[in-house]
Amino acid sequence: MKKKILIVGFGSIGKKLLKILPKKNYFISILRTKKNIKENTSYKIFFSVKEARNYNPDYVFICTSANLHYFYFNKLKDKCKNFFIEKPLTNHKKEIEHFNKCKLNILIGYFLRFHQPLIYLNKIIRNKINKIKNVNFEVGFDIKKWRPTRKLSSTVSVNKKLGGGALFELSHEIDLATWMLGFPDEIFCDQQKLTDLRDNIDDSTKIIMNYNLKKISSLISMDLIQSNYCRKIKIILENEVINYDFTKNYITRSKNNKNKKIFFKASLLDSYKKQIHFFLNKFDYKKRYKNISDLKSSLKLSSLLFNLIKSNNLNKKIKFKNYES
Repeated sequence: MKKKILIVGFGSIGKKLLKILPKKNYFISILRTKKNIKENTSYKIFFSVKEARNYNPDYVFICTSANLHYFYFNKLKDKCKNFFIEKPLTNHKKEIEHFNKCKLNILIGYFLRFHQPLIYLNKIIRNKINKIKNVNFEVGFDIKKWRPTRKLSSTVSVNKKLGGGALFELSHEIDLATWMLGFPDEIFCDQQKLTDLRDNIDDSTKIIMNYNLKKISSLISMDLIQSNYCRKIKIILENEVINYDFTKNYITRSKNNKNKKIFFKASLLDSYKKQIHFFLNKFDYKKRYKNISDLKSSLKLSSLLFNLIKSNNLNKKIKFKNYES
């Protein structure tokens, strides 16, 4: 018997999701609020939460802006046990405690944990943790080029209340740092607004995360400005440097003036599909992916994000403690 999927929100992420979901094995419906927009879709569309609740979905994908994630989760949590929530989990600090009480299957959309080159890097870090000095992340791209078919002012990315700005929009890199290195002991965050983007959002953010016991420091640079897409990771060890550029299909390991390239075939879309497959198949890769972006890890990540904002507001380095206000 076919199971039922409900997609909540039908913006760019909802549309992307619909394209890759396995259609043969599931009934798919969509919950959205905009009634005046015609969509070329044969799928059932609901315009009220009541209709969606009566649908009794087996799986719910919440693809709305971050400020509405908990709202829809709370409305549907007694009707479904399996929730996929797009990243970040929330942009409201008070909702951390609400989510913390949940006992359902919840996966957060940090799909880069399923990306084969990053799984490879994560394994290196775990095996060589005593030799690592720095792990640095950089991501940047001109926000005006993200969604060329939409008016920029109408997007989540430039609306602070909806979860816009570099810190939340580009939080994949922060999630990767915590996945690979664990959570830091000390943090420092510098959020800047360097362009004329609306709503006083941060369009350039620098983060330092210190791991005192491991004697490792991580620098994360995120921006919404660069004209060309940039996404890189550099791992600096005692006698080796490892570089990964997301725009290329290989990792470079440099040691003793020699370079070795490790090639991969997996694309980012493949990694996104793997995460969706993982979710729909009752976490069947749980033994293989021991550090998935589940509710527990994302709650702690959310706490870290709000502590980073606190550090920026205080303009100083602070200690990180889980759920610290």
